[in-house]
Amino acid sequence: MKGFFITGTGTGVGKTIVTIILGLYLKSKGYENTIALKPIESGCNKISNVLIPHDGSLLKEMLKQSESLDVITPIRYERPLSPFAASLIEGNAFDKDLLIKHINDISIRYDRLLIEGIGGLMVPLDNKYFVYNLIKDLTLPVIIIAQA
Repeated sequence: MKGFFITGTGTGVGKTIVTIILGLYLKSKGYENTIALKPIESGCNKISNVLIPHDGSLLKEMLKQSESLDVITPIRYERPLSPFAASLIEGNAFDKDLLIKHINDISIRYDRLLIEGIGGLMVPLDNKYFVYNLIKDLTLPVIIIAQA
């Protein structure tokens, strides 16, 4: 798997902007077959009973990605909380094995993979699994975004 995991020191530090800029840069340098994913997103808007991911939608639109939002952002929560907290309230449990399989399956079809994390390194995805665990399991180099 070739690419980067983009994380931050917290929420709202610019991960989505950096992911878009990096995706555009890679495409401009000949890596047209690049995909950017935001595999987990909370705080999604509910429209006609469907959760619409804000950041996932931006990645799709700005990078002109043909994949569906279900591929770009497969795990979505309505409440703007950590995935673990949102999953407890919304009854939608996080399945790390399913997520890792999804990302690995996608990576086979693309030359470069950009993964935008949710929040910072210590955000809980379930009661024992955090963003830093996901990064370790994916074995991608990390870019950490911080406010200046």
